[in-house]
Amino acid sequence: MGQTVTLDSVQSKHVWRVLRLEVGQTVELVDGSGQLALGVIQKIKPIMAVLVEQVTVISPVSPHVTLACAIPKGGRADDMVSQLCQLGLDELIPLNTTRSVVEPRQTKLDRYQRIMAEASKQCGRSHRMVVSPVMSLQDLVTREFDEKRIGLPTGEAVDLPQASVKTLLIVIGPEGGFTDEEEAWAAEQGYIRWQFGPHILRIETAAVASVAIIRSKS
Repeated sequence: MGQTVTLDSVQSKHVWRVLRLEVGQTVELVDGSGQLALGVIQKIKPIMAVLVEQVTVISPVSPHVTLACAIPKGGRADDMVSQLCQLGLDELIPLNTTRSVVEPRQTKLDRYQRIMAEASKQCGRSHRMVVSPVMSLQDLVTREFDEKRIGLPTGEAVDLPQASVKTLLIVIGPEGGFTDEEEAWAAEQGYIRWQFGPHILRIETAAVASVAIIRSKS
């Protein structure tokens, strides 16, 4: 407390051009690691400076949710990333499957980072969402989770995870669905076959719905 924090040029311009804040106003700042700072604007242009008066540490929500998801085409993916960030997803892994049609390059992953930054500011999120490199189903065996679920129209309407589940993986496939071989592999790996809606959903709908259901009780 008593420390002066400066924003970068892009954030500063957003403050005075879009938000139209002024010197003397109180603002909230987040660093993406759980710290929420309350401070007073000391300077606006060209670089915004804030005198921090109070810092609160916010604990992350449990469980830690990772979504490994096929990526839809075009702007649908941008909307999906923004909504997942607003809902509180912790990590998004772009998933490459047999029937995937999109494998995002680094420029696209960088775009997702910018979308998440904007969504985080809009919704007041204190812990940042992470976008990991593209993985295949088989790559996921290198990661450990307390519980793993695969979204399937032929799955079961299973309950929400128990309180003992601290890390959860949700896998959502492409619009063509998983192959029989991929479903069999998931079963061998201990994935729960999860049906969370009565209809076959588009990728982004399934992704957002699955996270919303989990976070509804977090």
